[in-house]
Amino acid sequence: MNQIYNEVTNKKAKNSIWKEIIFKLSDESVKTVHIGVYPSHGRYFRKKMKYKGGGIFKIGIDLPKGKFFYHFFFNNKFDSPKNDEQFVISKYDYQKKASFVLETEIFCPIQFSNKPHCISHIKDDIWEVRLITHQKWISHVALVEGTEEYPFSIAYTEKNVTFWFARLKFVKSEINFCIKFNGSNQTKYLHDNHKICDSPITEFLFTTPLEKRNDYLPFRVGYQVFPDRFHRIPEEKNSLNLVEWGGEPTYSSLFGGNIKGIISKLDYIAGLGFDFIFLNPIFFSKSYHRYDCIDYERIDPVLGDEADFNELIEKAHRLGLKVILDISLNHCSTDFFAFKDILENQAKSAYLNWFEIEQFPLFDETRHYYSSWHGYKDMPQFNFDEKEVQQYFMNVARYWPQKFNIDGWRLDVASEMPVSFIKEFVTSSRKVKPDLMIIGELWDNSLSDFVVDSGLDGITNFSLYLDSLIPFFQYESVSISNLVLSIMKVQSRNSFSVNQSSWNFLSNHDIARFYSIIKDKRKYSLAFTLIYGIFGTPIIYYGEENCMNGLADPDNRQCMEFESGETSDFVHETIKKLNRIKAAYENIFNFGSIAFPLVDNKNKVMIIQRSYAKDSIFLVFNFDDIDHQYLHPITYSANKEADASMVAKIKRYSAEIFFINEENGTFELL
Repeated sequence: MNQIYNEVTNKKAKNSIWKEIIFKLSDESVKTVHIGVYPSHGRYFRKKMKYKGGGIFKIGIDLPKGKFFYHFFFNNKFDSPKNDEQFVISKYDYQKKASFVLETEIFCPIQFSNKPHCISHIKDDIWEVRLITHQKWISHVALVEGTEEYPFSIAYTEKNVTFWFARLKFVKSEINFCIKFNGSNQTKYLHDNHKICDSPITEFLFTTPLEKRNDYLPFRVGYQVFPDRFHRIPEEKNSLNLVEWGGEPTYSSLFGGNIKGIISKLDYIAGLGFDFIFLNPIFFSKSYHRYDCIDYERIDPVLGDEADFNELIEKAHRLGLKVILDISLNHCSTDFFAFKDILENQAKSAYLNWFEIEQFPLFDETRHYYSSWHGYKDMPQFNFDEKEVQQYFMNVARYWPQKFNIDGWRLDVASEMPVSFIKEFVTSSRKVKPDLMIIGELWDNSLSDFVVDSGLDGITNFSLYLDSLIPFFQYESVSISNLVLSIMKVQSRNSFSVNQSSWNFLSNHDIARFYSIIKDKRKYSLAFTLIYGIFGTPIIYYGEENCMNGLADPDNRQCMEFESGETSDFVHETIKKLNRIKAAYENIFNFGSIAFPLVDNKNKVMIIQRSYAKDSIFLVFNFDDIDHQYLHPITYSANKEADASMVAKIKRYSAEIFFINEENGTFELL
């Protein structure tokens, strides 16, 4: 069995960590080992490890803090990544990625910093302050500003970790404060730079400018469409040499799903209650997935033409559906005009600086000599230091919202591109349409500075998926309390607005379909209810509502199945109901706080409370295979002492949703 040893030492800049990886291998046929690394921020890279004898390979690398992924290659076989199965994030991941977290935090009883992920504007003059305490003796927390004290409430406690929040009203442009925490007959005050004092000290106070953001953009729930696999009109094959619709997909299958097919199903999507659709790339490309773009200002002819796309946008908008496009700015096709010129003119090309070229000729029998996405030679990576590359993409940023009135972007592999470039792309897009929603693909949710500095609205929330949903629903390896602890940790890393805009999902085109991997399929609809109930924007991958199966790529990209059976009918109706509730109680889900008033590991019952002003939504879950009794949400809403009349029952594998208004006593089972 392979053995991996990790030795971490602080050796370089404060935002990176020197990491030494020692890899022990018992297979004597392996003569060379390369490690491939997906850093939390920056481009994938591959390096050869040094052989130290005795089957031991070693390498030292400097990495940014956060979660990174890695895999290995033996004997220069770069098309066959390797890893020990007990380390990989999923046995269905053909890239065999394993994860490792690099964190360096100054220990403090209170985890708090003067940044947007701890102090967020909510709406109007309302702000939310969040922090985490790590010692049991702390029983009360308050924000102290001058002579005023603002107490915090508990969102969740697990052992010695407590998540606190306070909703405060400020009408000023700046606050100067410290954090008071007390218990066990002692009181302390947290100041800037982790300074803890016995009383407030003016010169050490936190100073925070209160800059309001625009109200939350109205993107409640989304539906992801993979264009080649969704629907084809006309349904018969044409001259494009398409694969028979519904056949087994391969890495190169072209089924011919098109824009006309999507248009014909917009009523279906709107009827489910979604308010936006997310389209995987539609730009002219060589492949069915279209992440290897040839022309960023041309629709792939297989999909249709500009008239078709205009019709899609116009009909979607009439139905109340916004349209978000997926775009891969980091890399392109070898047929992209600039790279094609390099292939033709070699060192004399006028576009040499558009890419990162090592030497000529660009290819030999064993490898290619230019930077490419994750080592795939058909996807050369752009050099974003080149001004002409920047200008080209700023034109693209303006082109689609200006000509077609699109409503947003999802930026593929955003963490692999420079913050400054993304910021410029975001700014250029919004000069045309200020309310564009722009989401970045991130596999690590610890890059709060990256998200804020780049101007992104939100991210693809892979951390929620990998750290919370998979351990609980697929492996069933964690308790409900650990599920909640993980959810709270994920949401503590970014600001309230970023959390709200970020996409929560169970499946997408990069991972196995959730219905295929969830251990107990009776919990499938509960998983949807969970991602709707917490912070974030739920996005449903095409066919999930009909319980489509599919493991690793390409199996997770099968042709859409619109028919549903008895089980999928229930899921179908669950999603419609969740979308209806999300729309009807928009203020609560857009601006509401979150708390977990009940987490019962023994009976597998959990309650989520979302509250805004005097209104609350309670989501009650029973993950067990038997019915259970629990205290009715009215007890938590009104802070009443429990009695027999307040005991309710929830059926096995079910979720109930309640609306309660504390002011007038309104109560409703939704």
